[in-house]
Amino acid sequence: MYWKCVREQLFGKLAKCEEQPLMDDLDEVEIVEQEAQTAGAFVPPYRMLLQGVKSVTMSAGGSEINGFKLNFGLPLSPNFLMSHEINMAPPKPKAQGGFNMMELMGGKTPFYTLNVQYHHGIFTEVMQRHICSLVGKVDSNGKLDAIIFAPFKYVNLRLHCAYMNSNMQFANPTLEAEYKDKVSKHTFTIAPQAYEYTLMSKVGNKLAFGVEATYMKQLDKIGVGFAARYIRNARERYFVNWSESMQATVLGTLIKIDNATSLATELEFSGENYASVAALGYRRKGKNYTVNSAVKSNGEMKTLFTFNNMNMYKLKFFLAGNFSREDFKSGYSISIGQTDD
Repeated sequence: MYWKCVREQLFGKLAKCEEQPLMDDLDEVEIVEQEAQTAGAFVPPYRMLLQGVKSVTMSAGGSEINGFKLNFGLPLSPNFLMSHEINMAPPKPKAQGGFNMMELMGGKTPFYTLNVQYHHGIFTEVMQRHICSLVGKVDSNGKLDAIIFAPFKYVNLRLHCAYMNSNMQFANPTLEAEYKDKVSKHTFTIAPQAYEYTLMSKVGNKLAFGVEATYMKQLDKIGVGFAARYIRNARERYFVNWSESMQATVLGTLIKIDNATSLATELEFSGENYASVAALGYRRKGKNYTVNSAVKSNGEMKTLFTFNNMNMYKLKFFLAGNFSREDFKSGYSISIGQTDD
């Protein structure tokens, strides 16, 4: 379990620049449509293999809204985008004795976030040339997250620097290099206390298989894992992922019932006792709306409704609850203009 915590600190989502549109395979709908068009030729990065399933089962990061969010964004040029976010989440419970660890790590609410994207290159209807991208995010809690991304013909370079607050002990810079060809993607990741190598390769038109190896300096130990995706047909996909360092095994399915409706199941065994949690997700995408609902075997239920008015504004309504724990939360957000939510 300690190994899992250390790895999450080094490679996990310290902030949310990973959710910026720097990669072409973050959205489940786009993944399925692209795979259908290319007859299974699309090969996702190793760590993004289960993103489609987790998106529908609402296990992916950023699928919840707690409180109220207001987003406003406006592209200042074809290369530059600036957006603003005001988050008014409910206050977190204070720890006994007056010491709140979340406040120490920068968890005060409400807070303001500034998001900036600069894409260097030529982006016109006639010519498209992407040289590099700078994506940054800073909030009033003191968190700073920045990515420098440079794509080449066969290699993508990404430098990610995350700062939880002004204390440099919590800084987490990582350097990632991804080599890709028509049938495989190799990823090398270097962090201050760890090194990671992953490979995802296509075997025929139906099977993609990948391996990972992570060396943790603090533990002086190497953890391994594997992942696979099998495409039965244009509408059915099956996934398996096992990670020694994360102490987890995940089985998943992703089924397209029709062009607008997706179903996903996820079964995870994790922890020292290998406890299991199952999830069932449903998503329907209409012309101007999306409905996403999920239920888990631990009693947790989530629903997210999104209305999009031709990218002029977007409304989101979120509701979640766990009846066994009597824990309920809700939220809504308003996005105006072009934002990165």
